[in-house]
Amino acid sequence: MKKPIYFFSFLSLIPPNSFKFSTMNSLTSARLLAWTLFGLLSFGISNNLNAQCDDFVAFPMYDTPVGSPVATEINITLNASGVRNLTNAILNAAGFVKNAGCDYYLTQTPADAGSWDPTPVQFDCSDVASSPQVWYLRVDGNTPGTNGGPSTNMRTLHINVTDNINPMISCPVSVVTNADAGMCTAAQGPFSPASVSDNCSQMTTYTITGSTMGSGSTMVPAMDFNVGVSTVTFTAEDPSGNSATCAFSVTVNDMEAPVITCPTVAASYNNDPGVCYATLDFSVSATDNCNMNPAITWTAPGAVPASGAGNLVDVQFPLGTTTLTFEANDGAAVANTATCAVMITVVDNEMPMISCPPSITVNADASCMYTVAGTAWDATASDNCPPLSMLTHDYNGGGTTLNGETFSEGTTSVTWEAEDNTGNTASCSFSVTVVDVTPPMVTLSANYSASVTPGDCSKVLTINMPENGTPAATDNCTAPASIVLALDSVVINGNNTPGFFSGSGWSPSSGGPLTWQFPSGTTVVYFSWTDLAGNYTVGTITVDIDENENPVAVCKPLNTLVLPIGASGSVTSDPSFVNNGSSDNCPDLMLSTAPSGFDCGSIGLQVVTLTATDVAGNTSTCTTNINVVDNIVWM
Repeated sequence: MKKPIYFFSFLSLIPPNSFKFSTMNSLTSARLLAWTLFGLLSFGISNNLNAQCDDFVAFPMYDTPVGSPVATEINITLNASGVRNLTNAILNAAGFVKNAGCDYYLTQTPADAGSWDPTPVQFDCSDVASSPQVWYLRVDGNTPGTNGGPSTNMRTLHINVTDNINPMISCPVSVVTNADAGMCTAAQGPFSPASVSDNCSQMTTYTITGSTMGSGSTMVPAMDFNVGVSTVTFTAEDPSGNSATCAFSVTVNDMEAPVITCPTVAASYNNDPGVCYATLDFSVSATDNCNMNPAITWTAPGAVPASGAGNLVDVQFPLGTTTLTFEANDGAAVANTATCAVMITVVDNEMPMISCPPSITVNADASCMYTVAGTAWDATASDNCPPLSMLTHDYNGGGTTLNGETFSEGTTSVTWEAEDNTGNTASCSFSVTVVDVTPPMVTLSANYSASVTPGDCSKVLTINMPENGTPAATDNCTAPASIVLALDSVVINGNNTPGFFSGSGWSPSSGGPLTWQFPSGTTVVYFSWTDLAGNYTVGTITVDIDENENPVAVCKPLNTLVLPIGASGSVTSDPSFVNNGSSDNCPDLMLSTAPSGFDCGSIGLQVVTLTATDVAGNTSTCTTNINVVDNIVWM
């Protein structure tokens, strides 16, 4: 390459580093002087050589090696219209200098003489992608080929065309809508940017974030947006990577309530045994356009527990009717709810528990009655749903207690009944037996006495026999006319003597004086007065007939009685062995001897006394002897 001529005249005078534009410092005196001289010389040469276009006046030089041409970087930034001209000013600013009568010419094909164009050269968006571009620069006359041009010295340029202007984009307004019926989405779109522009071409893309996810280019097609807030972001980007964004939202509100289905319940439920509630389970279901499992809660005032979530398990419902309300909540941002309710009726079908006292037997009082004192005869009762409505008995018109009630003689059945507040009843019964244990009241205790005529053993005596009503007999329960008088027995001298009064003509209805022969000794006549309960009172008539005549005891003669001792060495004498005709005016004479027993020590004559005793206790004695002998031969 041919160098400018002014370089040959002064290079030997100016230090080489003084022409490095990138390293000059105006504060350095040597450099400042060199630059000044260079400028003055260039100005003088330009004015003297303005017709010379065969080379640059000046152009950038680099150090390695000194004077070696290196491509000059030219940066061109496109304007808002997407174009920019490469002008003289840009080249001058890059360090190129030409004569005023010359122009800059550029080409990318220097071999083609017709391809050289003077400045300005326009660049546009199409040049961005091919940057950096290699261009060649030379000077020539304003009219090509004049003023000494074109220069034979070409400079290489690296032209970088850049676009740093962001696109402009605006979005449509945000959308707020409700979900489609039965769906958890809303059909929306298509959506495009409200406006988009760029100084160069641009590509529009979109992304959807939030409740709905998606991406694509150009425009958002018609699509289903999920419930919630979905943010749609449009991005416009040109080939240089400049971009701009805008965003709008699509808000889909779930305004549809869930559908809840209450359980089917019975008309009523029986209480659990022994308690006043029913333990129940219920299942409930709900569906929703957005929530597969809507939250379900329930309330049942008075139940245990009274509220909860989901299905009911082992919930105790009280007696009566309880409103069981279910609520389904879909959990939307503004919650949608649905409710349903059923009536749970619990009835008490359990009878009370009742207990009666055991059947009772009591004694009648003097009035032939029994009066209850206290509550021992009252039944006791309980119920699964207290309190009881009533606890009553059926005796004597009914009541709530038997305390103070009077019972007559005989057996009375008493029934107690317990009734709860639902009308369930239970009963029990027991019997009260009032027995008459009091005998009739009567007084009879008559005593008669007399003595027999000597030689006799009995006495005819008149006694006053009782009869009905005489003496008067009374009883607490039996009327006097119903009291039965009877002759029970006649005991003569301790011996029961049935039929003693046979033939006397006495009967309970015909009593009064009776003349009758009574034996000696004591005769006791027993009468009884018996009431209808079998209680009786005994009265007596005692007749004492004295007999004071002694018996006559007669013994066998002396020395006439022989009594051998037996083989056992002893012997007993019977009174008849000694008696020789003892007698008395009354029968039943009793005889005894003393001594009556003998042994070997009694061999010989023994004195024996015979005693005769009559029924009146009169006695007499006689004596004799007994010859006790031993006739047993020695063995």
